[in-house]
Amino acid sequence: MALSMTVNRAVPLAGNIDIATYVRVESILMSKSSASAVAIWRQNDGSGLLFDRTEFGFAPDLNSADNMIRQAYLHLKTLPEFANAVDC
Repeated sequence: MALSMTVNRAVPLAGNIDIATYVRVESILMSKSSASAVAIWRQNDGSGLLFDRTEFGFAPDLNSADNMIRQAYLHLKTLPEFANAVDC
């Protein structure tokens, strides 16, 4: 699973440009009451170059049918910077 989204960033000498990216949860550390995860953003142009890295926390639901990876993606999509992200 991953998320796909376009990000607008300022690039020196080029101005603002749209960059197609995909975001993948790389790791999750969890306890019964909290979880922290790292998501990496890669360019979606065939190069797969690392674009950015995001660390975030969420409250895991141990009774959910969704595993921790799925819960991490669902939480990412609730954050403002991932409002336009779609599953891919």
